[in-house]
Amino acid sequence: MPSTPSDFRRIALSLPETEERKHMNHPDFRVAGKIFATLAYPNKQFAMVKLTPIQQEDFIKTNPAAFQPVNGAWGRKGCTHILLAKATKRSIKEALLTAWRNHAPSDLALKSLPTKARRPVPGDRVILLKAERGLLKGLPREDQDAIKAIVGIPVRLRTYDDDGRAELEFREKNGTGHFIYVRPELIKRAP
Repeated sequence: MPSTPSDFRRIALSLPETEERKHMNHPDFRVAGKIFATLAYPNKQFAMVKLTPIQQEDFIKTNPAAFQPVNGAWGRKGCTHILLAKATKRSIKEALLTAWRNHAPSDLALKSLPTKARRPVPGDRVILLKAERGLLKGLPREDQDAIKAIVGIPVRLRTYDDDGRAELEFREKNGTGHFIYVRPELIKRAP
């Protein structure tokens, strides 16, 4: 579905600390006072994002009908026209976010990156966040007590079973070894 100047404006202004101003009689979008995108230049069918030359090459390769370098030296430096009617909202969002990150202060740009932590791997020290009732059900009392005692304490992740459950290994103070299987969302990597 073709995009419009309103789509471009809405997406640009959704980025943190972005403000809209005017520059040379057309709207521009800034973060920390730096222009990262403009709208309606050379006419209302177009927008522009300030990418690096490598980023520009990637966007043009992905969608040459929508993305083209700006003429002259600005284009060689990465300034890229977007023909809005040929661009999807998703491609506009990706281009705007890329340009915004290029110009945002580094601490602000880092906050915009996904924070999905890597999944613990066998051998990692992990923390059991909670001893669920289902985990304890049917176990002898001493095993239940041992499992409850390790909640919040680093233990070793041995492996994952075929059902995706994490196998944890730990020893009690008396030396008794235990292996338990828990859902992976009940563990996190130990600091």
